[in-house]
Amino acid sequence: MNSTTKSQTSIAKFEEFFATLYKDDVFSILEKYPDERTLNVDYTTLEIFDPDLADLLIEKPEEVINSAKIAIKNIDPLVKDADLNIRFEHLSNIIPLKTLLSKYIGTFVAADGIVRKTDEIRPRIETGVFECRGCMRLHEVEQTSANHIIEPSLCSECGGRSFRLLQEESKYVDTQTARMQEPLENLSGGTEPKQMLMILEDDLVDKLNPGDKVRITGTLKTFREERSGKFKNYIYVNHIEALEQEFEELHLSEEDEEEILELSKDPHIYEKIIKSTAPSIKGYRDVKEAIALQLFGGASKQLEDETKLRGDIHILIVGDPGIGKSQILKYVSRLAPRSIYTSGKGTTGAGLTAAAVRDELGGWSLEAGALVLGDQGNVCVDELDKMRSEDRSALHEALEQQTVSIAKAGIMATLNSRCSVLAAANPKFGRFDRYKILAEQIDLPAPIISRFDLIFVIEDKPSREKDSELAEHILKTHQFNTVDYEIEP
Repeated sequence: MNSTTKSQTSIAKFEEFFATLYKDDVFSILEKYPDERTLNVDYTTLEIFDPDLADLLIEKPEEVINSAKIAIKNIDPLVKDADLNIRFEHLSNIIPLKTLLSKYIGTFVAADGIVRKTDEIRPRIETGVFECRGCMRLHEVEQTSANHIIEPSLCSECGGRSFRLLQEESKYVDTQTARMQEPLENLSGGTEPKQMLMILEDDLVDKLNPGDKVRITGTLKTFREERSGKFKNYIYVNHIEALEQEFEELHLSEEDEEEILELSKDPHIYEKIIKSTAPSIKGYRDVKEAIALQLFGGASKQLEDETKLRGDIHILIVGDPGIGKSQILKYVSRLAPRSIYTSGKGTTGAGLTAAAVRDELGGWSLEAGALVLGDQGNVCVDELDKMRSEDRSALHEALEQQTVSIAKAGIMATLNSRCSVLAAANPKFGRFDRYKILAEQIDLPAPIISRFDLIFVIEDKPSREKDSELAEHILKTHQFNTVDYEIEP
């Protein structure tokens, strides 16, 4: 079967599909056209209707989507020649970004991720109108490239080869580039998150903000960079679905569910949870209890006057060097499904909130920082006292209001940062001095301290008995490579 016959078959199938299952939706949109011009089609419905057509959509998305558009025009009783956007949702072909490699180029895919950056909205010529310089005849040429203008090869009237682009007569479409990265819960320790460029067009522009968790459906394509000559992949987006579940990537087996139900009946479950928090660190029961409660989180509330009360707990640990603060923070960052770890001098205010960066064409765009990417998760900030005061002040709004307001390079935006912050710091003079007032030894300003719900001050007091127990615990941990979880009744 040749490509023309295949195309005609696909058009006929789509005509039947729309006429039977989406008749009301199609006519409703056509009545509002051109104000409304997008038809959302459920992929699972298409798969049940015709599995072969659904498979063909995965293999050759551009051809199939074009056939669907033609089918809409054929069943349009009002003969508006409506050019609708056909967008497919609930695609079953969900692929992690790290495995979205060259073998998928040209196929229809879906991928989950966090929006890292969005660029300015710009117009792209969809159909260029050219005037022949010899006979003034007008020619329309469909433009397929965003970087180059394709001119007519020859004037059909006079045979001339010189043309002038009539910009005001040409047809344009809004376009925007964005970048997303792998969900944080998918990353194993120490791996850099894979990023993917996205191209958004028409009514999809201005739908994404840095920090949004989304499922992107579209065609994986590639282009060649002019400077380096290397190829780069991107997704030409067909549909955007917002993901608001907190930990959508966690899948529990039946054995896990049975074990959870069994643990829920244990009268000592509360103590077990506390003792299993950073078990390699001896002692600090109150700190571990607070961290356990922080990991479970609370419920945010919205009052009648639309005031929001956060449900996340912020914890600050101030203590002498060598007591295991960093180890506790690292443990939490590895345990929490969506967590970010950052430390001291290597952290800036822009890195915590959002940075204004120049895109390839010289415009400004926002790139999400740690507090935005850690939305609905945990952010661990070590060496808080080593940060510069102007960088540390970026935490103020995020800790209390759980938003990040940006006014940089002409960009005004408010991003969500609904995360719990676990921070650690050292005393002002390196170690606590028991002969000085405690408040004077915490080298943090009052505005930042007041935003933490729980502050733990931990001193490393010399004690023969406790130091012996600690040494024994460390030796046992090194010798047997195990930790003690047992709870005394």
